[in-house]
Amino acid sequence: MKWLGYIGTGLLLGLVGLFIWYLTLVYRPMPLASAVVVTIPEQAGTEGTSTALKEAGVIRSGFVFILHALITGQRTELRSGTYTFSGALSIPQVLTIVTQRQSLQNEIEITLLEGWTVQQMGEALSQALPFSVDDYVAAAEPYEGYLFPDTYRFFSNATVADVIERQRNTFDQKFTAEMVAELAVQGRTPEQAVILASIVEKEAQSLSDKQVAADIFWRRLDNDKRLESDATINYLTKKNDTTPSTEDLFVESAYNTYRNVGLPPTAICNPGFNALYAVVYPAETEYWYFLTTPDGEMKYSTTYEEHLTYKNQYYP
Repeated sequence: MKWLGYIGTGLLLGLVGLFIWYLTLVYRPMPLASAVVVTIPEQAGTEGTSTALKEAGVIRSGFVFILHALITGQRTELRSGTYTFSGALSIPQVLTIVTQRQSLQNEIEITLLEGWTVQQMGEALSQALPFSVDDYVAAAEPYEGYLFPDTYRFFSNATVADVIERQRNTFDQKFTAEMVAELAVQGRTPEQAVILASIVEKEAQSLSDKQVAADIFWRRLDNDKRLESDATINYLTKKNDTTPSTEDLFVESAYNTYRNVGLPPTAICNPGFNALYAVVYPAETEYWYFLTTPDGEMKYSTTYEEHLTYKNQYYP
């Protein structure tokens, strides 16, 4: 029966080894070369939290983290949020941070509206974050049209570069590869779509109206007709006139779509998703003209005579 003794001894040694392995992973600090920021989503649970920490390099083993949280009764005490980890931390120390919300970074929520220009975004951002309007505009201006408008949460010490990177990444997520592929089928480029979307954003409100406006504008472009967009005139004059003055219509600029055929050189604002979607998937109509009434209703026309009738009716 000696073999039973050997088995028992082997099992005991195995358990001791397993226990030592567990203690090593639990209490041996994980050194971090620099501060690491980790966001734990709402309702991430133990598994989601351990995955986020493991992927960020804060802990060695997600399994041991979960096991230790279970053994110590901390599994239900994990808190969501964005945390900063630095130095060398053991699993108990990490658990203390995420259960007691230590090293939690302050976040600021900011809403950037569809159709805002870089200047308008800079004015809103500079009121909440530690940089000036001029700093933001100088860095962001080349990306007008590609800074996605949305409600964001930024760290209170976020830099201009942090904000722009976040906006551009969000744009890339929203303006999908499928949308780019659809544009290619139509013989259009993403740049053309973004510029037109910025005009559509300013010209129409609802998705359906944006899709009709996009259809009209594409038709004009395809037939070498001027867009004649009031939004581009307002961009030039910095006004917000429903009907630009005759004088404004003759301003010499590449952005004046009453004088020039084709799209302006760049976007005139930062369009939201509906405007981007509308130019990729426009309505199919036979309209050539549209007009927005004082109460915001869109009136469409197939002939200039029809359009003129609406214009005289609503803007005598």
